[in-house]
Amino acid sequence: MRVMPRLSSIDSISETVRPIIRAIDNPFATHHTDTLPFVLQHQSWENLWARLSKLGNRVAIVGPHGTGKTTLLEEIGRQLAQNESPNAPPFHLFVSRNSREHKRERQLLHRAGRQGRWLLIDGLERWSWWHRYRWLRYEGKAYRTVVTAHANTWIPTWHRTQTDWELLCGLLNQLVPDPDDRFWNAARGIWQKHSGNIRETLRGLYDWWAEHRQS
Repeated sequence: MRVMPRLSSIDSISETVRPIIRAIDNPFATHHTDTLPFVLQHQSWENLWARLSKLGNRVAIVGPHGTGKTTLLEEIGRQLAQNESPNAPPFHLFVSRNSREHKRERQLLHRAGRQGRWLLIDGLERWSWWHRYRWLRYEGKAYRTVVTAHANTWIPTWHRTQTDWELLCGLLNQLVPDPDDRFWNAARGIWQKHSGNIRETLRGLYDWWAEHRQS
């Protein structure tokens, strides 16, 4: 015979069940975090653009994983698009993880470079050492280029990305209204766990929010 739970048991269960948070309502969902602007630290945009010209318009953005290289490159692309001819907008290439695509990618870059377009190459390390060497030292030498990389390359470093707790706090304040001490303690722990990698910190906070916050 099936035994039905007593009313008091049902009441107890209902008290412990929290509403399910929809992914779209999570402040750390990608449609929220992808809108965060790049925060340029320790220098002005004017100085950054002046350095680009001095370095010959072939430069690298260098920094560890999750420190904003891609976000900065996207912002560079937006600003270049405002100043360049509409017939020659910047060409943005996100290097594929599939090595079979790399030869084709270099062909696309040649085509865009011959059109006088800025070349924005995100994820240079995904190319083999030989591909990187040939492109930076020979094939792409005549083209205006900005690349992202985790270490120094054969072209001058334009900007080094880095993170700190103050930078992360500014970003979190844009995502979370009135964060409490519990949230800040969790955020600092996740940030330290990921050694300052902001991208992984935001992913960790997505999971924390889904587990600890009610809708």
